Amino acid sequence: CASALMIFVLLAVSNGYVRSYEFIGAFMGGFLYKISLGIFAKKFFIKITDIIYAVFKLFFKILLTPLKFMYKIIHNIISVLCRFVRKLMLPALMCGNRIFTLFKTTLKKT
Repeated sequence: CASALMIFVLLAVSNGYVRSYEFIGAFMGGFLYKISLGIFAKKFFIKITDIIYAVFKLFFKILLTPLKFMYKIIHNIISVLCRFVRKLMLPALMCGNRIFTLFKTTLKKT
């Protein structure tokens, strides 16, 4: 925000001319902020971001709950179908395995 305000003032007040004392003032202001109010402002902004994070977390939890339930339902249906298909296909695969081993043994004999 401070950088945007500085750029706005540069463009609006001085028609885009950059003067050296503006940079010196910006660096001095940053240094004074760091040694005086920086600790309190940091704690304040951490509290604010924690509150915003909690609100977004609650929002996304409410938003994504129906998708979570749908995923569980679809996952259960697919897993039941896979088990059913596996039970149907296992005897056929075992029979195919026996036929393949018989075919290999007959090829070895010839």
